Amino acid sequence: MTHQIRLAQTQFTGSILVVTGGYHTSALQERISKPPLADELYWTDREEKSYDREISLTPYSNSRLNSTNGYTSGIPSPGFYDFVWESFQKQGSFNHRSLVQKILSTLRKKGHRIGSADRIASETTSKALADLRGHKNIWRKDLVDGFRSTIVKDEIARDVRHHLLDCISEVMEGDRIGSLAEGTSLPPIVFDIENTLKKMNLLAKRETIILELNLMNQEQREQSKILHRLYLLEIAGYTFLEGTDMISRKDLEKIREKWNISIKVEFHSSCIEASRYGATLSEAAAGVLNQRIHSETDPELATICLVDAALAGLGKHLTFLLKQFSDIISISGNFLKMCIALKHISYLYKYDEVLILEGKESLEGIFRESYLRCLNLLDRLGATSSEGLKQAKGVQTIVETYQYFSESLKLSLEEIRDVLSRVGTNSELDAFLRGAVCGGQWKLNLADDHSILDQLNSFYDPAELEDFLSGLFLIARETAQRNKLLLTALNIRISELSHSSFLEALPALRMAFTFFTPREKHKIGQNLFEIIQPSLDELSNFEDPETILRAIEFERILFETASRYGIRTT
Repeated sequence: MTHQIRLAQTQFTGSILVVTGGYHTSALQERISKPPLADELYWTDREEKSYDREISLTPYSNSRLNSTNGYTSGIPSPGFYDFVWESFQKQGSFNHRSLVQKILSTLRKKGHRIGSADRIASETTSKALADLRGHKNIWRKDLVDGFRSTIVKDEIARDVRHHLLDCISEVMEGDRIGSLAEGTSLPPIVFDIENTLKKMNLLAKRETIILELNLMNQEQREQSKILHRLYLLEIAGYTFLEGTDMISRKDLEKIREKWNISIKVEFHSSCIEASRYGATLSEAAAGVLNQRIHSETDPELATICLVDAALAGLGKHLTFLLKQFSDIISISGNFLKMCIALKHISYLYKYDEVLILEGKESLEGIFRESYLRCLNLLDRLGATSSEGLKQAKGVQTIVETYQYFSESLKLSLEEIRDVLSRVGTNSELDAFLRGAVCGGQWKLNLADDHSILDQLNSFYDPAELEDFLSGLFLIARETAQRNKLLLTALNIRISELSHSSFLEALPALRMAFTFFTPREKHKIGQNLFEIIQPSLDELSNFEDPETILRAIEFERILFETASRYGIRTT
């Protein structure tokens, strides 16, 4: 900024007007009064680069001018200063009473009862505050504080809005919006957005529209694409309220969205500002995603850009996104985030039946790159704590990717076998992760039953054993429940635990078996009973009659209590 001021001083004679932020003024004045510093000399010697530039005039509104922070901020309460200006133009002085009357009328229209006594009290207070502050006229802050101290009867918590003060702020802000002169050229995107909204029957009406869409319906899916493009560009009047979360994808039974469509004074302004991203609605929406991914280094957030592209139907504009994502893959060092990214890509590539990303065949390259990067990061994992479950789920994603896409992506069996073998035998890694790796080997037929048992028997600490089982069951649940050799070995290990060690291991053991459904747990119990095969004679002679009677009495009391609280016992 200082360099530009000095440059202007050499090009023009006389006074120079510098428009700058208030906090910059004193610093600029100080620097201008001294010789140039090193940073200014950098700008002096810097070669000017040529850029393609285009300027579009944008209508501005009082609501945006009222912003109090950021580079788009203006002045607080522009409506008040409009009123002051017009008052001076008409009367040569400022009369606050007309503004007070306007505030009171607005309050009454919104159902707030403000009597004459309140008006007199607020004006008297405002006049006293103006005198106290040395103001010639009752000014903005005097009016606001006068109303605040007289018409607000209840307590106002800090940083909490109050409906009466909101009404006053609304009048102080004003509702004016600038307009472009007749004949001013508009960017092509403005006409493209308007034509698209008419074609898709999405134009805002006088009354607010709450639009509910079912994405399984083809016509409504097309409307959703347009709305997501508008949402990416932050076009005023089109707000996403709620809908199925396509990032977590926890519930895809009913894929619905709800949108709020209303007339906003900022609509045309936001359309003009969107022209910096492209000449059409689809190009501009893709431009927003290109800008987002260009500054990303997080593979998880980068794949969310791909999901957003699918939601907005921007499959034709994937080239730059995929190139940037490929660059992100090569520098990513976070195993967990890379595995989440792999899961998003596998969904878009194969399982998505709703968004149906156009040109998803082009995802094949980064799909394979992501898989190989995940394998590489798994191979380099060090000792970690408290992330065992997350890492195990990452291994699950890798295993499922190989299991279902090895042929289409031409994935190497030797590569995944070597990595899982090295990680599985690394005793420094978390037991949960090693269990998941062992489960992956078992599921892909890369290890036999005896190798699994050797891994199981290598854990002597009961807590570590249960973490290992949790990881194993997470990935190889179906295989484990049918394998009697594993159940036998597990039964022996648990039977060898002392009473205190068993109680210590019980919570982790219970968590390990939460991966099984009730039907699967029942099947495991049946298999275990067949393995043990207890003698009925031994069972009948195991307890004395007194113990049996106490057990029967306990069951009677238990069933009565359960019945009292409506718990079914049969």
